[in-house]
Amino acid sequence: MHTIHVNLPGYEHTITVGQGALGQVGGLIPALVPGTKAILVTGPGLDALYGDQVRDSLTDLTVHTVLVPDGEAQKTVATLTRICDGLHRWQPGKRTC
Repeated sequence: MHTIHVNLPGYEHTITVGQGALGQVGGLIPALVPGTKAILVTGPGLDALYGDQVRDSLTDLTVHTVLVPDGEAQKTVATLTRICDGLHRWQPGKRTC
């Protein structure tokens, strides 16, 4: 796996890339954001392909999945509302990844 550090004025983050990275999410996220819950926001297509792999890797976290429609046309306020509604129902706290 490779790590890329992105430093922008007032904002920096790290991107991890590599073969099999999705199966290692469970070891990466808790080290960055300690918590007991995780929220996976994804579309049905990606969820069908990779969702179980990501959820299975997050063995130490309770995972809630919020599905949003696939595609650029779905990047709307209505989709954002759907995500917020899903988050509200699950009531994430400070220790949510």
